[in-house]
Amino acid sequence: MKKLKGKKYAFFIDIDGTLTYKSALPSDKVLTALRKAQSLGHKVFINTGRARGFVSDELIGCLPFDGIICALGQFVEIEGRVLRNVCLKEEQVSRIVDWAHENGRTGYSEGVHSVYSINDKNTKYENIEETDYKNISKILVWGELSDEAEKLIGDGLRFYRHKSYTETVIKGYSKAAAMFDVLIEIGFPKDSCVAVGDSENDMEMICEAAVGIAVGNATEELKKAADYIAKSNEEDGVADAAEYIMKLTEEK
Repeated sequence: MKKLKGKKYAFFIDIDGTLTYKSALPSDKVLTALRKAQSLGHKVFINTGRARGFVSDELIGCLPFDGIICALGQFVEIEGRVLRNVCLKEEQVSRIVDWAHENGRTGYSEGVHSVYSINDKNTKYENIEETDYKNISKILVWGELSDEAEKLIGDGLRFYRHKSYTETVIKGYSKAAAMFDVLIEIGFPKDSCVAVGDSENDMEMICEAAVGIAVGNATEELKKAADYIAKSNEEDGVADAAEYIMKLTEEK
């Protein structure tokens, strides 16, 4: 890729498996690299599958992030201003929770402000009750859902299948779509986004970004789709990604 002298990018970075490793917070090396990128005029956004209530204030506060995208595009916040907050309908939550109870499945119901467990008493989260069905952004169920189960509970929903769990969100939203919405809001051109991720739900933003970067521990499919493969999250891959872009855009 040619050098893009002076160009300013907006970074959109996944959390789990990308920004962090074991610790709930990014390493000092990653934070230093992202602060440097911001000092050069680049923007830094979190773009996560987690609902806003599942992202700690400690993580948000460790760096002056320019914004955060949560719940696979259903929640968008820029510099403390909420642009979008779309939640599952209560009947959709009820349908999934009922199915989980009937089939002995466990998981999490992730809300804008809170997180509830589903059918699981061995967690720090309270089990979800019918009164908690409002303001739920996403539901995670451990294990795969069969095609039959998806048809049964999936009216108006989209499923992201991972090796050990399935994420359920509203159709029509994605990390990629929200990424471009943010670019419009901050006045950056479409070809100025850098996406960094590791898993299945990062595929669209990696493929559609101007520069798609997979960390070294990413799925093989994601690495094949990426423009650049950074070091693993264990080896401060986000720092490597930021330094790669800064080198391409350096003024010297």
